Amino acid sequence: MASESDAQNDPMQRFTPKRLMGREADKADGQPPLRTSRSAVPEKADNLSYDLQHLLGVDITPIPSHDQLNSMTRDNAQLLVNRVFGLPTHMTDEGLVATLPTRPTYLLPRRLPIPKQKAKTRWKKFAETKGIVKRKRSRIVWDEVKQDWVPRWGYKSLKANLDKATPIVEVKHGQDPLEDPFQKRAEERQLVKAKQKLREMRNKLEGAGVRLPAGVANLASDVANRKKPKDDISTSLKRAQVSTASYGLFDKTARGETRTPPKKRRKVTPQPVSDEKASYQKTLHRLFKGGGGEIDRGKAGNIATFEEETERSRRNKVKGGKVRKGKAVGGRGGKGKGIGGKGGKGKSKR
Repeated sequence: MASESDAQNDPMQRFTPKRLMGREADKADGQPPLRTSRSAVPEKADNLSYDLQHLLGVDITPIPSHDQLNSMTRDNAQLLVNRVFGLPTHMTDEGLVATLPTRPTYLLPRRLPIPKQKAKTRWKKFAETKGIVKRKRSRIVWDEVKQDWVPRWGYKSLKANLDKATPIVEVKHGQDPLEDPFQKRAEERQLVKAKQKLREMRNKLEGAGVRLPAGVANLASDVANRKKPKDDISTSLKRAQVSTASYGLFDKTARGETRTPPKKRRKVTPQPVSDEKASYQKTLHRLFKGGGGEIDRGKAGNIATFEEETERSRRNKVKGGKVRKGKAVGGRGGKGKGIGGKGGKGKSKR
């Protein structure tokens, strides 16, 4: 049989009837009574609406007073816990675990839309094809100068310590002795960052389905693994034909391939300054004065006829007379032919 000391150490034996009788005797002696826990089955009626997937219990009962809020909250929490452990359970290393339902009772709306899956970059596609697995690198590395572990990137990293550890850079043969090597190293880093930014933009464009220019895209297939349009292939072929130093003049052509015509270059012959000045003056004189070039006879005739008719109309207005049909030069009339105008039926004035 267990002794009295074993009963005191065993927590399951603390609230036996014998111990409770002893506590009642202590209460009679004036000592404070032992505080006992409330029942796991509350006296409140189970009228809650449950959503066990979200561990939610809804009670629409109005609260009579503020003093009963704590008691009602405790009873509702106990009812929710009882309902959860009424589900299928299993034992794990951490204890008894209940399996929550997969379908919710309330369909709650999302605050943000479902995130879209990011498009794969060129490197990810290549790694999946070749079966390359990314190896996680440690965040700290060993610094031979400090003989200590330092961060790989960022503040007090290995590269930052390396720059501080090399205050003097030797000028090698063929380098400019007046060039700042530290400034050159910083510019090279900025160039690497700019190239990386360009690659990221290209990956975003390819992931969005935007076709890149034909000269830089793959000739076999595009991002969506579809056939490339014929116009893009022709443009890429033309660019490749003229990409050599001879502009494709001495390259071999395939059967049925059309050669791109060579680009015409304007040859500028050297001439004295005086001749060049005279040429420019002649061009300006011909533009503003109309001289120094060939005369368009048809245009000159039309201009002369227009001036003649304008002068005749001015004279007739001054005299106040009328123009006879058919006799006047260029007057308005029938089917006769006048000089530069519409004459009458008779012969025009010669």
